[in-house]
Amino acid sequence: MPKYKIVIHVDDSRIDLVKRKCQAAFGQDITAQVKKIETQKSRAERLGEAQDMVADAMSIVEELRGEMQDWKDNMPEGLQSGSKADEIDEAVSQLEEIESGLEQVDFQQVSFPGMM
Repeated sequence: MPKYKIVIHVDDSRIDLVKRKCQAAFGQDITAQVKKIETQKSRAERLGEAQDMVADAMSIVEELRGEMQDWKDNMPEGLQSGSKADEIDEAVSQLEEIESGLEQVDFQQVSFPGMM
């Protein structure tokens, strides 16, 4: 026997009441998968999430820069002036530029207008 998926939206305050309404409308044999729909977050909340993501990115970049620096510092002395060391130095420099750019991001300057 074929199966069908039905999507409905029900306004209620409790998930158990929504499940009961589904069973009352469609019978006890219905397999009801009920999920709460999250409301749209405010612009300020979404900007806060972006700020958290930038902070996470900053941590990752700092970690990568540290790994690259450790790699170079732990190279045998004879290799520290070779082409691989130059590549590592370039990567460290690029990561420092990214860090600098991320540090300059200022989320506090954003001010959302209120609703009328």
